[in-house]
Amino acid sequence: MSLNLYTYVENNPLTRVDPTGNSYERIEVQTLINIARYENTSQSYWDIRSTMGVEAKHDILNSITDNNQFKYLFGIATLTHYDPSENTLENANWAEEELIKMYSNITQSEDVSNSAIGFGGTIKLVGRAASLIKNEIGLVKAAEKMGKNQMVQKEADELVAKFLSGNTNPGLGTKNLFKDIYYLRGDEGARVFYKMANGEMQILAKASKANEDKVIKILTDIYGK
Repeated sequence: MSLNLYTYVENNPLTRVDPTGNSYERIEVQTLINIARYENTSQSYWDIRSTMGVEAKHDILNSITDNNQFKYLFGIATLTHYDPSENTLENANWAEEELIKMYSNITQSEDVSNSAIGFGGTIKLVGRAASLIKNEIGLVKAAEKMGKNQMVQKEADELVAKFLSGNTNPGLGTKNLFKDIYYLRGDEGARVFYKMANGEMQILAKASKANEDKVIKILTDIYGK
């Protein structure tokens, strides 16, 4: 059965609450994404992006990236990414599924304070984190490239969550890059570069084994002097 998207959300996609009572379930995410694709950077597009982004901030692993993970996925899902080569239906379908997973995790963790869910259990977070990736376009692109591999992205998120839970040597172990900059390493190739400042984990970059050397060069140019 076909579904008129505007009718489904009572002609107001900005309410963001599914009128059937199922907030941010698969059908609602798909509906809002499809409306945003149709609106294509109109004011309604930006309002939907803003509304969905507010909810996405409740996902702990997305909040670590200053909501940049949501913004990246939303751009890909709505075929409005700044790089036209990224705007394919295959990428859009993948990003839509990732957004559905993100909101599913939020629903699952509503009653769990400061926890990360998604790899076989619940981990209590005892540390704080902030992302500085957005400060350098080369690092933003490297993180986006890594994020295309779902397995590596998941591993990177797990490494960060385990680190914040108190395990300072997760995965293959933590290595010092230079000075006060370290990086977490995973079996699937995930790399998360960070430094500590006033008890906060400051994430400087994310990479896979494929672009690890390029990211290290950028970090060396910025912080190695």
